[in-house]
Amino acid sequence: MNFKVFIICVELNNKRAIENFESSLRQLGEWKIIVPGTYALKQDFSKTSDQLKRVLLSKITPDHKLFIMKSSVDASWVLTADIDQWLKFNL
Repeated sequence: MNFKVFIICVELNNKRAIENFESSLRQLGEWKIIVPGTYALKQDFSKTSDQLKRVLLSKITPDHKLFIMKSSVDASWVLTADIDQWLKFNL
């Protein structure tokens, strides 16, 4: 099966909102926190950013801001070793 990774940025204003959002990500697939409020989510190649947006918007309140994009192979980062390895393997 082919996969792609989406980068998701979300503005969440309390610990409970973060926990609920991360629980929603867990239901969707394998994911990692890149930095607080920014996540990498591995999905089937057929998924689109818009499909993910609709699913995730149903899990957060309307006043939260959300940004989703499909990642590209051309990427660069300085992160912790576990995130570094995950991104190298999945991007």
